Amino acid sequence: MAFKYINPGYANLLDTDTGKTVEGEKYSKSGVSFWQPAEKRGIVLAEAVTELYGKFDVYLHRESDSGKDNFEVRVALAGWHGARISKRYDDWYVSGTLDASSIVRVTGSTDYQDFKESSHLKLDDVNTLYFHVKYKPGTREGSVTLIVNGAEIGTGSYEGDGVFQESKVLEIVSTARHGLISNIILSDREIDPREQVVMLPSMIAETTMADSGDGIYTATAAGQILLQTADTTALAAAYGEESQVTGIALVGNPAYRTAEGLCALTALEKNGETVTEFGRHILKGQPTGAIVDSRAVSLRLAELTGRKFGWKAGE
Repeated sequence: MAFKYINPGYANLLDTDTGKTVEGEKYSKSGVSFWQPAEKRGIVLAEAVTELYGKFDVYLHRESDSGKDNFEVRVALAGWHGARISKRYDDWYVSGTLDASSIVRVTGSTDYQDFKESSHLKLDDVNTLYFHVKYKPGTREGSVTLIVNGAEIGTGSYEGDGVFQESKVLEIVSTARHGLISNIILSDREIDPREQVVMLPSMIAETTMADSGDGIYTATAAGQILLQTADTTALAAAYGEESQVTGIALVGNPAYRTAEGLCALTALEKNGETVTEFGRHILKGQPTGAIVDSRAVSLRLAELTGRKFGWKAGE
């Protein structure tokens, strides 16, 4: 299996309705972030994987050193194979975990002036975590690598007594609004630590869907399409047209069905006269519904010019 999941920070792009999106550039480079408190919720993979690369941002808000403001942020495969940040009173812990064991870890206390140096965390600011975890199901063999804000914490192997189990659930959890997650990249293939999520403005290029005039487009028959072009001008000016595009995430937000019958959208890419179909996504019936189709690519930024991305309605 090969997958790449990209989410700039929308709670409704998870496979659960228990999260809450928070807007604001203070909390995220993309302007959106979320917290999602339900255990064992996040995204459900089509197949269980035994290796995961991950990168995500998290805004850490220090409201007080009181126990009532304790919280935990966790992005983990099969429940606990991944990365975790937790606050306990005035102590903060950053861990790369396997089977709930902290394999590599740094800690810091806000009681001491060396907090930032010892924990590598920034409070009331956006932090970036990168991790790589792999394990062999049915055994005790596994390892995890963790990088926090560019500082390599280390790589460690599992030495516990547990036997690893497979799971299709990839947990994305923040137990309180003090930890706001954004700019998520997850894959079972290697992710370069320099990869980052950038949101691009877009405009409608062609559509056979009905235009309501307020930015909402409605499909009334199977096969109707909506295609957009991405504005890469600002990105090319900042990074150069030769910059590498390593993944594309097509977001429909909101995207929902209004009746029985048409219930799905299939992601499309049109390059010249060639139209390629990608993932098919079943829509929810609530106006808060959203979908994302993300995949790995290998393109130069300049190669996005002229390409169209969008959706085709289906039953």
